[in-house]
Amino acid sequence: MFHIMKYFIYSFYLVTSLILLSSLNLFNSKLVIKNAEVSETSVLKTVDAFISQGQLRLSLYESNALANNESAADGLLIFFDTEGNNTIDENDALDIPNLDENFSVNNNGILLSIESRATPINDEELQLEVNTYRDTEYTIVAEGIFMQCATAFLYDVYTDVFTEIPQNGTVNYSYSVNPGISSSVANNRFKIIFEVEDSQLTWNGSVSNDWDDSNNWTPNEVPGICSEVTIPLTENPPQMSSDMTIATIAINPGSNLCIPLGETLNVTGDLNMYSQSYSYSGLIVNGAISVAGNTKYHRYTNSELNNRDLIAPPLAGQSWTSFLTNDNNHNANILYNNGAVPPNTSYLFGPFEKGAIDDYLVYNYNTVETLSSGRGYRVATNMPIEDSNGEALVFTGSLVTGSVNVPIWNDVTGSFPEWNLIGNPYASYIDVNVFLNHVGSVSGVSNLSLLDENTAAIYGYDANDTDGSNWTITNFIEGPALIAPGQGFFVSSNLSFANLEFTPDMQVEGKSDDFIIGRTLSDLDFVKIKMNTSLDSSITSIYFHEDASLGLDVGYDAAVFGGNTLGFALYSHLVQDNVGTPMAIQTLHSGDILDVVIPLGVNANPGEEIRFSIEEITLPATTNVYLEDTVANTSTLLTNSDYIILSTAFISGTGRFFLRVNEDALLTINNDLETLDVFLLNSLNELVIRGQLQEKTKLALYDIHGREILSFNLDVFVYEHRINLSSLNEGIYIATIQNKIWSKSKKIIIE
Repeated sequence: MFHIMKYFIYSFYLVTSLILLSSLNLFNSKLVIKNAEVSETSVLKTVDAFISQGQLRLSLYESNALANNESAADGLLIFFDTEGNNTIDENDALDIPNLDENFSVNNNGILLSIESRATPINDEELQLEVNTYRDTEYTIVAEGIFMQCATAFLYDVYTDVFTEIPQNGTVNYSYSVNPGISSSVANNRFKIIFEVEDSQLTWNGSVSNDWDDSNNWTPNEVPGICSEVTIPLTENPPQMSSDMTIATIAINPGSNLCIPLGETLNVTGDLNMYSQSYSYSGLIVNGAISVAGNTKYHRYTNSELNNRDLIAPPLAGQSWTSFLTNDNNHNANILYNNGAVPPNTSYLFGPFEKGAIDDYLVYNYNTVETLSSGRGYRVATNMPIEDSNGEALVFTGSLVTGSVNVPIWNDVTGSFPEWNLIGNPYASYIDVNVFLNHVGSVSGVSNLSLLDENTAAIYGYDANDTDGSNWTITNFIEGPALIAPGQGFFVSSNLSFANLEFTPDMQVEGKSDDFIIGRTLSDLDFVKIKMNTSLDSSITSIYFHEDASLGLDVGYDAAVFGGNTLGFALYSHLVQDNVGTPMAIQTLHSGDILDVVIPLGVNANPGEEIRFSIEEITLPATTNVYLEDTVANTSTLLTNSDYIILSTAFISGTGRFFLRVNEDALLTINNDLETLDVFLLNSLNELVIRGQLQEKTKLALYDIHGREILSFNLDVFVYEHRINLSSLNEGIYIATIQNKIWSKSKKIIIE
């Protein structure tokens, strides 16, 4: 009775499972989307894929019963898929033991008639439970049903015989039981052992970018469900044109893979993306992706001895604890730390915390945080400089394929109230111009308009101050056109609170480095002026563009990071609407290349030989670039030679040095008032006139109706004049400076 009931239940489970599997199209390995994953930052276009990798059906017969077409004594069913696991869950069916013969899977002491398991791995063993104690011959009928990527063997421990189970077919194994020999009747006499041989394929792109062309692969074979795929950097990156299922994929530095809209890439194992100091891999998901294993980005990071780094998680959903301890504590072992033993270890890893101080946090071993998409982190590895400049940290998580909104603040207090450390949340490069021009779904305005006008740019840390700054400034006119995957950077907020938005349409293919080396757009007119001593150097950039003006142009001009010019520094002031802000990048209108004078700011110590030179230039050959020194009363054509001085005192600020750009030979007589730097410090309500006067000079201030409000005689022996305007109302005024020959007017806006 028990035997009949057991077999009935087994048959019921078998039939039910086959109907269920058939309805899920498991036998032909079709993809079924169960639900879409949602992260805290975006909707991911990844999918849960229920991809069958075959089944094993084993039936136990007394050999005479099999010969007479009688029913099996017992049986079991094992099916494998990318969603399965090797623990007992609702997809498994418990075995109901017979009083007679019994056949089942033994999963850590739990007997199962039906088991759902993960994809088999090489040398994996399944213990079978068999009760066959009659002194007779038995036969196990083993059937493989569309088995993928693995060969299963029925192993008889007693006889040490391996029987290969066809991937799609049946095989019979007959054996005898001797009740007098314990190993003959042992319940653990049989095992299933797997042999896995994955196909390793490397993209070469020698013919085209067609994924489905075998000539583009080494060896010449189109990837399938068992393939371990590597995508190196090639001239022709691969392009998918249909759904694909592969075992694993590795994307090497500089290489890119784009999953087209409407297509799905199914990875039954792991996805790994790699980078190095000058090149990063990229994955753009316009369609969908399913990764049954782990998704990892190996993100190159500078060492402490190589001046640290700013990064952002290129994957979503990883906790700090997981980040530290995954991969046998890989990240914990290579992060720069205080040398203490856990749990007392502090790591040089943390975000830029807004508040009264505005400073970086340092995470410790016990920190409880989730690494946030779009948030930047300061970090350093402990790699010795003689071995390398850095090492790859390994991020594990989910690909971000939706939009990410990142909050930014200007909290008024603190040392850097407007500055926020954010980062590229995608495992791909993003386009700088598209990011700056993007109109946010939350803010309703462009990302650029949310940034402080003077610093409306991306400030990337380049760990190199040989040009006088550790920052590569990126806007419409200068800097890299792309931002690398997982790259952190600073932006300044124009508002007390706002949301910047990253979107998938910003993603592009790329292979360049991060901000460690800056790049300049080659189709622009510009000149970069360098000032250096034997130990220090500093560079400032002057551009000419049809969309710019003599005043402040948001997205084209950019101030020095934090306004910090305390050390050795070279910068410029705006030609018009100057409020004393030190500019690292100044862009003027294309027509101004005919004749313009630009105030330069210089900070240098006494007793140093200072050299001024042209670092880089793309101006027309007919353009002259002069450096004017009003103290030495010299004008040097920098396109012909450098200008060298020996400083006898501290040099600080503007007023002494000016850059003159024109298309004509310099006249022997110049308007000496052009070399005065005139600007309003609104914070102090002071009008500043800085520079060397050559003769008696008068300042007059007029309102917009032309009425003289006040006037002063400027002292020819005073280098910097400061005039208090606190008694005047807010509004627009015209400051006119005049001597016997020349006059100069500047618009002043009192706020």
